[in-house]
Amino acid sequence: SGFHGGEKPLSVRHAERAVQRQVADPLGIDVVEAASLIRSITDAEMGSTI
Repeated sequence: SGFHGGEKPLSVRHAERAVQRQVADPLGIDVVEAASLIRSITDAEMGSTI
């Protein structure tokens, strides 16, 4: 999988590691919960923008 129409590759392993370090660890939660929070916040922000 990738970004920008598949032109930029996405490494799931690297993405998980980044979410773990930048979000999950500081909040004391697991990476799945952190990803869910990111999604919820993003959805709310996009909804309020529209």
